[in-house]
Amino acid sequence: MDKINNDTINNAILRIETLEKEYDLYLKQYQEAYKNYINILNSSSNPCEKYKLESKGVSQECYNKIWTDQKCTTQAPTVGDWQKTQSYDGLVHDSYLWATLTDTSHREGCYGTTTDYNTNLEPTYSLGKKFTLVPGRTWWGTHGIKEGAASTKEECISMCASNSSCTGATFNPVKRYCWARGGDGALSAGLSDDNALIPKLKGIVLILNRLNEKLMTINNDLRTETNKITPIMKKEKEDNQKKLQKFDEYYYELNEDKGQMAKLLNDYNSIDADLDSQTLFVNQQNLGFRLWALASFILCLAIFKKMNGSTGSSSVDSIINIVFFISVIILIFGLSKPAGFASLGLAIILFLIYKLQTGGSSEPVS
Repeated sequence: MDKINNDTINNAILRIETLEKEYDLYLKQYQEAYKNYINILNSSSNPCEKYKLESKGVSQECYNKIWTDQKCTTQAPTVGDWQKTQSYDGLVHDSYLWATLTDTSHREGCYGTTTDYNTNLEPTYSLGKKFTLVPGRTWWGTHGIKEGAASTKEECISMCASNSSCTGATFNPVKRYCWARGGDGALSAGLSDDNALIPKLKGIVLILNRLNEKLMTINNDLRTETNKITPIMKKEKEDNQKKLQKFDEYYYELNEDKGQMAKLLNDYNSIDADLDSQTLFVNQQNLGFRLWALASFILCLAIFKKMNGSTGSSSVDSIINIVFFISVIILIFGLSKPAGFASLGLAIILFLIYKLQTGGSSEPVS
């Protein structure tokens, strides 16, 4: 009986020591993420973050940013009676006109003697949302807001920021295109060139929520292991009871934080997809597609062989067939873009048509 008790105590103690180390590690990550969250909330680097498109009475600091966002290099006009009656959106468009009209008055008023002019097709907006970029993912929400050409992620962010109902966007730098979307949703797996743009605060809250759940799980495990040894270790019972009380306090605090984060995730149209699992999903989808492509190619060759019999072929023709077959296999597992797969498919079709027209083989050289 004593041996069983000793084994139980030793195993529980080892388990508790491991869990406590793990708990400390995640607690540090949780505290760091919470600091980042507070820093984002308290950040005042954007003087326009408190305004909406329809807001009037824009401050001089925000007007200065609007002016420089349109690439004007002179000092912004002083906010007067006219500026106070204009909305944020109206001031952006007016500043954009100063930056793009080509008459002397507007050129000198915006740029002075500088000749590096704004050639953007759309004005630039810098409202309060701070965005984070998630490579290989897309954000579609529930409905479209706006889409169009965008050379940089900043231009795509501006497209989203120009509409107060935009909740995120998808930017593809290769296509130089941006899709601004509205409504709730989740991150989706995209092409390797796709980039999801989502409000930065959402990302931080998701990290906090994931760490919070991990800490609560470890906390429950620690309580379970401590309860195992408390009845056996009478001398340490008081210390164990204090530990249990401490675990309860931690659990209560974490549970309160979890409730607050659930509200925040709801307020910010939470993203429920886990990035790691989505990466695995993308890889599985790509592998499955490649295997199906390879199987289809082999099936086409088998059908072709059956249709044309087993007539002999020249050594040159055989070498060409082998090289083409090996090349197709290499390309199937090397390509990653839809355009590449489309080109490969076209090449296979043309090759099979050629083989059918030539009877499937060449006559042996005499």
